[in-house]
Amino acid sequence: MKMPVFMRMLTLVSLIPLSLLGLSSCDTDNEADVNEDPSQNITDIAVTGLVDTYGCTYADIAGYANLNLLPLGGGVPVIGVELETLDENDQTAPRKETTDALQVNAFSVLFENLDPATKYKYRSFVTCGGLTYYGQYRNLTTKEIVNITSTGEATDVTHSSAVVISSVQTVQIDPKENVYVGVAYSTSKSALHPDSVSKTNKQAISLQQVKGSMFSVTLSGLSDGTTYYFASFTRVGKGIGTIIEGKTSYKMSSIGEFTTEEIIHKVADAVDLGLSVKWASWNVGAESPEDYGGYYAWGETEEKSNYKWTTYKWGIGASLDITKYCTDGFYGTRDGKNSLDPEDDVAHVSWGGGWRMPTSDEIDELLDNCSRDWTFVNGVCGIRLSCYNGNSIFLPAAGSFNGADNVLVSEGGAYWSTTLNDRNTLAYCLFFGETYDEYGKDYRYKGSTVRPVTD
Repeated sequence: MKMPVFMRMLTLVSLIPLSLLGLSSCDTDNEADVNEDPSQNITDIAVTGLVDTYGCTYADIAGYANLNLLPLGGGVPVIGVELETLDENDQTAPRKETTDALQVNAFSVLFENLDPATKYKYRSFVTCGGLTYYGQYRNLTTKEIVNITSTGEATDVTHSSAVVISSVQTVQIDPKENVYVGVAYSTSKSALHPDSVSKTNKQAISLQQVKGSMFSVTLSGLSDGTTYYFASFTRVGKGIGTIIEGKTSYKMSSIGEFTTEEIIHKVADAVDLGLSVKWASWNVGAESPEDYGGYYAWGETEEKSNYKWTTYKWGIGASLDITKYCTDGFYGTRDGKNSLDPEDDVAHVSWGGGWRMPTSDEIDELLDNCSRDWTFVNGVCGIRLSCYNGNSIFLPAAGSFNGADNVLVSEGGAYWSTTLNDRNTLAYCLFFGETYDEYGKDYRYKGSTVRPVTD
């Protein structure tokens, strides 16, 4: 005999745990607003529960599966909760979390990586025998991130680094949330807006690592003589840059600023060797002929601690993915450039005026018209190149960097030209050792010295 509708409803209610009838830790806003649209295939087989616990980026949602009402022979049912945002412009497919853990037909699922301060709708479901049965919709709103940091102060500012010290409020951490504090920094103020800061340079630490009420981060790899803007932030989630960035994933402090020290490059003398150009008497970054000076990847204007393809400015982590100075599409994005632009020529950027890196032809001219001697200047070994007019220059055996290691220092030298090789992963350079000198080529990512020329 068919059971009356009111009896079926009474039986169903009697099976629902008390936590699903309103006795929940979730607030009122997350318990109400039930949508009973019959077009959604709503049945009493799946019953949508309340939110047990929730935070900024997670929600633990309860549900109920009245499996005794399923038709026989449908196979093993799949139970869970479907969740999506209430934003009509969000075209993302609903997320589903399933479970096989039932407690007297009650279950719960955990959604992680949610966006803070965002409205969602959710419903339980049971899939069996090719059919899906849905419960009613309910709404929840994730919590808003509260910034617990101050702007802080920039200290120990050098030409390439700074330390930012900030204070943090003492808070009780939700064990299901990962809270980070840190500093975002940029040469542009607009980059520090919460909507864009996910793509900005950041240094962060877990709040659990903060001892006391202060934390500090070191900003490195900065450009000299440059104004930087910075802001402390609070971030809740699985980590910095490792989860889907929500539009309100960061809460920022007000913006501070600092200016790095400017490096005053001591410009060398221009030595007339009777050639088509005059050669500098020392290297970029040096202050005397025997000083090694700086080491630069080809087309870069700043030194760094590690020289490899994955740190190279004009590549995307691989030698066959060149983004600038590419004449052959086999090596990357073809732009037809085979010589450095002034803004990428470290000699011109550092010394200004008419100073620049030599071309491959000018290196060839130097070697063809000068005699060479392996010698020492103030205890530093290298070669002296002397021309017919009696003038000479000394090139120290500064070696070059491959990765973090300086290879062949005091044994040989490698000096960049501005000219790209036909094999676009290489650029021309001057090589020498105690018994040889040659016009050669080397991988662009390596850190080598530069001896400028001027007309």
